[in-house]
Amino acid sequence: MQASQPAISYEKGRYQETCGRCGAVYEVVVIGGPMAKSSQEQVEEYNCPECGRTSRCRGAAPPRITLLSKRTDRA
Repeated sequence: MQASQPAISYEKGRYQETCGRCGAVYEVVVIGGPMAKSSQEQVEEYNCPECGRTSRCRGAAPPRITLLSKRTDRA
């Protein structure tokens, strides 16, 4: 009998986003899985790390967010 392998996540996509509310720039890394089909993925929410504005993507897990430059709206 063969042991089942754990689900391995992978980077499905990576892009930079500029927040329309505060002007912060951050990187979004969308997580998928090697056997994931689009029907198995779900809508994942993430927030701007500076002002909290909510955005969405499709993935197998919540995306990783990295702040690249701080907000520019002087708030």
